[in-house]
Amino acid sequence: MTGSAGGRYRDALRTRDFRLMVVAFVVDALGGWAYSVVLAVYVWDRTHSTQWLAAMASAGWLTRALLLFHHAPDRTDDELDAIVAAFADEPVSVMAAIEGNVVQLG
Repeated sequence: MTGSAGGRYRDALRTRDFRLMVVAFVVDALGGWAYSVVLAVYVWDRTHSTQWLAAMASAGWLTRALLLFHHAPDRTDDELDAIVAAFADEPVSVMAAIEGNVVQLG
């Protein structure tokens, strides 16, 4: 049974238009990946900030909100507020996670 499925794939790849379409999809996927990597390196080089990398990645998924939380015991609430304030003019809404708060999705 697997031999017949493999034969069907080979038969499809014999068609020039199908091969061109497969190559186009592969080139498109590689180009999208390369764009993401270059953009992440650029953002890191300019900011050295994991928060900006998270904002960049979430913007790629058309996220409307980014919820920041931390586990560093030396991070104060004022520092978190400063991080959130740095994103005030950005299209992605950035909020600090607060214990007990409920965020409605959708």
